[in-house]
Amino acid sequence: MAGQLSTSFCWARLNGLAMEFMLLLTVGVLPAVMCEVQRCSTDEVIKGGSIEWPANPVEGSVMTYICPDGFRPYPVSWRYCTKFGSWSVLRNIYRETAHEAKCKEMRCLRPEHFEFGRFDPVKTAYKVNDSITFQCYDGYLLIGSATCTCLPNGQWSGNLPRCNTEGMFCSNPGIPFGGRKEGTNYGILSTVRYKCGTYILRGSPQRTCLETGQWSGVQPRCESKDAFDNVGDLAEVLDILQSTIRNRDLNSGAQIPGQKRKVDVFFVIDASRTVGNENFVRSFKFVKNFVNGVSDINELVRFEVITFGSYPVVITDIQENLTPKVVMERMSQMEYRDYYNNSGRNTGSAMQVVYSSINRTFNLHAGNSQAIPKQVIIIITAGRYNGASAPYIVTKKISNLFSHLPDHLDIFAIGIGDVLKNYLEHLVPMTMTATKYYQHVFYLPTYHYLEKAQEMQRKYGKLSYIA
Repeated sequence: MAGQLSTSFCWARLNGLAMEFMLLLTVGVLPAVMCEVQRCSTDEVIKGGSIEWPANPVEGSVMTYICPDGFRPYPVSWRYCTKFGSWSVLRNIYRETAHEAKCKEMRCLRPEHFEFGRFDPVKTAYKVNDSITFQCYDGYLLIGSATCTCLPNGQWSGNLPRCNTEGMFCSNPGIPFGGRKEGTNYGILSTVRYKCGTYILRGSPQRTCLETGQWSGVQPRCESKDAFDNVGDLAEVLDILQSTIRNRDLNSGAQIPGQKRKVDVFFVIDASRTVGNENFVRSFKFVKNFVNGVSDINELVRFEVITFGSYPVVITDIQENLTPKVVMERMSQMEYRDYYNNSGRNTGSAMQVVYSSINRTFNLHAGNSQAIPKQVIIIITAGRYNGASAPYIVTKKISNLFSHLPDHLDIFAIGIGDVLKNYLEHLVPMTMTATKYYQHVFYLPTYHYLEKAQEMQRKYGKLSYIA
């Protein structure tokens, strides 16, 4: 595929001059057109790491920076070859630049305050494999992890530690590492608020103690812009989705008696210019592996695959009722060169296609809402949208369709590389993440982690033996 990129891109540029050529031909002039293929150099380096080079470093191809565990590429994870024969600039979405790429050491955020207890050791910064031990004052009981260790992805292991005592209507909600909490009243209907300062807040910025004794919203956490999610959590979600499609109990793998609910799965895949050929191939491989994993139960699942750059392209439509085999065949016919000139990232228009498809399904099942198939949407993107339509407004519209059937909808957002985490969080309505026990938003440094997640799911997943 990579070898075909140069010819296609060359023709795409010449094709824009077709009208001028025709005018010249009408007056008997035959223009001589030369199209020289520009190749990017393989002289680039990254301090402390290595580079995975494309087989053919021409326009649209991608080189990926590789760093050892506990480090990540800075300021970007990959670069694409431009039409001028140069690699894209070393500048990330935070406007950070560098003359030379490097592997940046990961650090974990320090606890700013541990309510009703103490922790040790106290440092200004914590490196990978550093550990913290937590203890509560007399009269308080430790909930969560007594010891947390800094992981190679810049996150802490275990569950958020907090100190609890009798008499609290809601338990102590805790303070995320690197953040602060406003509010110390944990009685019914009391509210606490969270701030992360210069770091990024993921989860609920405000939580209320409900009459059930539970806190509203999602447990917040503060993150540096470099930290990324545990690939094992994505593997777990893949296993949950597989069990959902197969209507099986995730714990036992057994078929759930009397349950034969159908599932519609939508893949919304970023194919914009900054993604690059090799990453486009990896995202398609991820989707095809998922589809292949349930290819033996095609009567229960339908797939819609949509790619987007400046505009959306529907590869397979839910209404076609295609078998998984045909879905994979359709995807195999697509090549990145078909999208390269679409420099935009119109995620909103792609999500509007999903909304229209789901709305048709609703209309087909009017009067029998329980017969509506479960809808699963998986968005894979490498950046913030730049189209006219905001995707989070569309996902909210989709969520509103299922306000009375929350178990019938799941939306997942996987952001890779140069993506704002706050943007990712907004793609999935908070009402959904607050009511489900599994994660819906994932941030990964490179497309390689999609493959790592599926490898882990196949190796350790409870249902992977079925596929």
